[in-house]
Amino acid sequence: VALYVVTFIFGGLQFYLMAVAGLQVLRDLRAEIFAQIHRLSMAYFTRNEAGDVMSRVTNDIDTLSQIMSFGLIQVLQGTLLIIFIIAAMFILSVPLALISLITVPLMFWATNWFSTQARRAFRQARQEIGSVNSDLQESISAVREVQAFSREDENIEQFKVSNAANRDANIRAQAYSSALAPALEALTYVNLALVAAIGGTLILSQQ
Repeated sequence: VALYVVTFIFGGLQFYLMAVAGLQVLRDLRAEIFAQIHRLSMAYFTRNEAGDVMSRVTNDIDTLSQIMSFGLIQVLQGTLLIIFIIAAMFILSVPLALISLITVPLMFWATNWFSTQARRAFRQARQEIGSVNSDLQESISAVREVQAFSREDENIEQFKVSNAANRDANIRAQAYSSALAPALEALTYVNLALVAAIGGTLILSQQ
């Protein structure tokens, strides 16, 4: 009971401190980005649409917020746990430890491939959401001109196209991201089967 209470207290404290530290970093980052936007030349805003700039300030910062608040601690905990488990495996049995690590190169390859594809897809998704925000911002800010020239239907169709492209890009990114966990789980089962088969054979041969 005491162990659970201590774990609860320190877990809550860890969550609070990481959230506070992450949000303070993001607050300063937003302020620096906003100041940098005002320092940019007018030529920059002729080449980059306002919606794309707004997407950078909002969506990308939100992604960084998730990393700073939760991802960093999980990565550190996972790394320390993996090091401890590998060391314990080699202490108990070197042959079985080597057998258990057979699928690790495949896991690294799968992680690298899926991560690369997901990174490209998420980058495309960021560009598409920038286009959506740009179309939305321009249509709303120039709504009087749109109505004056009777371009409502053309603007609606253009927004549908950019919105559909954003949807497709996000679906593709989520597909690659979601496929990583089942692939690693399948390799884990292969690893367990190898350890069970070879370890069982070794045990039976010693009897």
